[in-house]
Amino acid sequence: MKKSLLIVGGALALFVAVDSVYNKAFTWSAQSPDGKTNSPGDGGNCTDCHAGVAVPTPNLIQSDVPSSGYVPGETYTIGCGISSGHSKYGFQISPQDASGNLLGTLTAGTGSKVTSDKYVTHDNPFSGSVAVWSFQWTAPAAGTGDVTFYGSFLGANDNGNPTGDQVLTSTLVVSEDESAGVFDQAENPLKVYPTQVDDRLSIDNANGGKYIIYSLEGKKMREGDVDQKHFVVDQIDLAAGMYLVEVELEGDKKIVKILKK
Repeated sequence: MKKSLLIVGGALALFVAVDSVYNKAFTWSAQSPDGKTNSPGDGGNCTDCHAGVAVPTPNLIQSDVPSSGYVPGETYTIGCGISSGHSKYGFQISPQDASGNLLGTLTAGTGSKVTSDKYVTHDNPFSGSVAVWSFQWTAPAAGTGDVTFYGSFLGANDNGNPTGDQVLTSTLVVSEDESAGVFDQAENPLKVYPTQVDDRLSIDNANGGKYIIYSLEGKKMREGDVDQKHFVVDQIDLAAGMYLVEVELEGDKKIVKILKK
């Protein structure tokens, strides 16, 4: 379900790659190069190409995620913008964990595009005194926890060289609504086991439910109906690593983290 976002008050701020006499700047004028969000995983921001020092600036990224937190699988609107007295503006944002892994799914919105399935950036550098963009984010699987949106932003003076531009960075942290769809274990003794899996996973007491296996990045890997009181998911052909198993029964959900050996 998509939600709407109302941005009020002063404009937010964000990253811009602008036209320049340099060939690289011409190449990037329609979008920013990947990996410039200032996240710990990316390690770079727009000062890699523009002169100056990046200035951490709060509240440059907004969302309509409620204060109670995001609901896994729901789609939300993320908004950002800039008004800094420059002539052209753009941005790059990515929701990541500390290792640089994408969390959730991105969909382009007004004036934006998605690159490498991981970054949202401007479609074209915006000209004018105020620039505002938006895009959609589908929350990752339950159990992911806090998600940080990292953004690198720049206002450019369009003087044909990388000097005189303004570089800003910002983050937005959204928490998970852990109360959404949790089983009452006293009434629903549902079991998912073992937590270390070779190729078989057992689900007990969920007759009539459904299971979904997600990667930690929120990608759906496998799903199916649970049509027996003791149900076995066999031949789990997944790469070794951590996964989340979500079992849903009559609108309630149970999340279990498993290790595929």
